[in-house]
Amino acid sequence: MQFKRVLAANQLTEAAFFKSRQRALGQMNLLSALRVGQTVPASLVYPLFQVMTQKENLTL
Repeated sequence: MQFKRVLAANQLTEAAFFKSRQRALGQMNLLSALRVGQTVPASLVYPLFQVMTQKENLTL
C-alpha cells in the first residue's frame, strides 16, 4: 500500500498522520473565520500564524 510506504518514509504512524490532518483542518476553519471578518481572539491567532510559518515536508 502506497499510504503505508509514505507514512514509513516520513516516520509517521497512521494515528499521528490523522492527528496532524485534524489539526490542519481546525487551522483552516479558523482561517476561514478570519477571512469572513469574524473576530478571533489573539490568543488563538498568534499560535496559528506560528504553525503556518512552519513547513511540513512529506516524502513521497
